[in-house]
Amino acid sequence: MDNDTTLTLLLRRLLSDLHLRLQDIRELILHYLTVISGVSCLLVTVLLVIDSGFQLHEDTTQLFISFHSYLLFYFLMDWIIRLLFEKRRIRYMLTHPTDFLTLYPLSSLLSLPFIEPSFLLGQLALLLIMFGRLPHMNYFLNQLKLKPTQMFLFAFLFTVFLGSILLSLPLAISAENIHYIDALFTAFSSVCVTGLSVIDIGTSFSYFGHIIILILIQIGGLGIMAFSVLFGSIMRQKFSSVARSEFQDSYNTYNLSETIDAIKFIFKLTFIVELIGAISLFSIWHSDFASYQEAAFYSIFHSISAFCNSGFSLFSTNVVSYQTHLGIISSLSLLIFIGGLGFPVLYNLTQYIRLRNKGGYLKLHTKLALSVTFLLLIIGTIFIYFSEASTGLSSFSQGEKVMIAFFQSISARTAGFNSIDISTFRIDRKS
Repeated sequence: MDNDTTLTLLLRRLLSDLHLRLQDIRELILHYLTVISGVSCLLVTVLLVIDSGFQLHEDTTQLFISFHSYLLFYFLMDWIIRLLFEKRRIRYMLTHPTDFLTLYPLSSLLSLPFIEPSFLLGQLALLLIMFGRLPHMNYFLNQLKLKPTQMFLFAFLFTVFLGSILLSLPLAISAENIHYIDALFTAFSSVCVTGLSVIDIGTSFSYFGHIIILILIQIGGLGIMAFSVLFGSIMRQKFSSVARSEFQDSYNTYNLSETIDAIKFIFKLTFIVELIGAISLFSIWHSDFASYQEAAFYSIFHSISAFCNSGFSLFSTNVVSYQTHLGIISSLSLLIFIGGLGFPVLYNLTQYIRLRNKGGYLKLHTKLALSVTFLLLIIGTIFIYFSEASTGLSSFSQGEKVMIAFFQSISARTAGFNSIDISTFRIDRKS
C-alpha cells in the first residue's frame, strides 16, 4: 500500500511537472509568436508604403504579391497555432475578427465565386490584419525596452508614414497623381508644423486630403508627447522616473501630476482658442465662398494652422489676398501670437491669473518668453517697415505698410504665413 501511494504521488508529481513544463513551452511559443507578429506588422507597414508610394515594375509587382502571400501565410499559421492553444476558441475568434482575413489566400484555391483574388484585396487584407494586431506591435516594442525619447521618435515616424500613405490614396488627391515623395514631405512638414510645401496643397489634395493634413498639423501642434502622456494617464500606465523627469522638463512642471494637469489644460485651451479663431474668420469669410460649409472648413483649417504655427494655407498665394484686411490679419496674428508663446507659458499665465491673490507667480521661463517675444515682434516690425518702405512696400499706404510689416514680423518667428510676396523684398541694402 505504501509503495502504491508512493508511486501515485510520484506520478502526480511527474504529471504536475510535465503540465508546468508544457505551460512554460506554451507561454514561450506565444511570446515568440507575438514578437514575430509585431515585426510582421511593421513589415506590412513598410510594404504598404512602398506599394502605394512607388510605381512598381511588372516583375517587381509579382515579387510584392509573393511578399503579400508569405505574410498572409504566416498570419494564418500564427492564428491556427493560437487557436490550438486556446481553450475558448469561439470567444477568441469573435474577439479577433480581423484574423479571419488570413484565410483570404485560400479563396483562390477554393475558387469562391464572390471573392476574386487581386493585388488590391491582398493589400486591404494585410492592412486590416495589421490594425487588428497593433497590440502585438506594441508588445514587440516593449520587448525592445525603448527609452521614452526613442518611443516618441518611433511614434513620430509612424505618424508621418501613416499620414504619407493616406495622402497617397486616390481619395486624398484632387487632380493628377502626385509622387509619394511629395506626400511624404507634406506629412513631415505637417507634423513638424513648418509650413514648407513642394506642391500647392489647396489644389493638389481633395477635401479628404485636407482633413488628413489638418489632423497631422493638430497632432504636431499639440505634440506627440502630450498625446502619449495623456493616453498613458487615461490607461493608468506607470511611467519610469526618467520618463517623468523628461515630461516635467518639457512642460516646465514640478511633478507628474502637474504635468498631466498641464496637458489637459493644453487640450482644453487649444480647442477653445481654435474655435474662437474659426468663428472669427468665418464671420468674415462666410460671404467669400460658394457655401457656408466651404467657408466653415477654410476657417477651421486656417485657425488650427495659425494657432499651431504651421503656416499651411489652402489659398495658392497663402494670405496675400487679405494682406490689408484688418479682421483677417488681426485674427491670424492673435492666433499665431498665442500659439507661439508655447503651452508651458500659457499654463503658467493661467495659473498666475487664477491664483494671483493666493501666491501665484510667473516663472522665469514665462517672463523671458514674454519679454523676448514682444521685443522680437517690435524690432522685426520696425526693421521690415524701414527696410521695405520704399521697395517691397512702396505701393501701400502708411497704415498698410505697418500692418504688413507687423504680420510678417509675427509670422517670421515661427508661423510661416506670408501676406506679401517675399521675393519682392530686397536682398541687400544696395539693391
